[in-house]
Amino acid sequence: MKKTLIIFCILILLIGGGYSISTFIRSGENSVEEEKELGMVGNKEETIGLDMGNTAPKFTLINTNNEKESLENYRGKNVILNFFATT
Repeated sequence: MKKTLIIFCILILLIGGGYSISTFIRSGENSVEEEKELGMVGNKEETIGLDMGNTAPKFTLINTNNEKESLENYRGKNVILNFFATT
C-alpha cells in the first residue's frame, strides 16, 4: 500500500512539473511573437551601463587557462560574474 502511494505521488509530481515547465516555455514563446507583431523587437536603443536592463560594458579578462574571455561572447545568455579577492 505504501509503495503504491509513493509511486502515485511521484507520478503526480512529474505530471505537475512537466505541465508547469511546458506552460512556462509556451508563455515565453508567445511574448516573443507578440513583440515581433508589435514591432518591439530590434527597435530598442542599447544603453550601456550598470543599471538593470542596460547592456553591460565591454571588457575582456584572462580565464584560468590563460585564455582571453570577452563578455561579448556570451551575448543573449545569462551570465553571473563572481569577483573575489584572495591573498
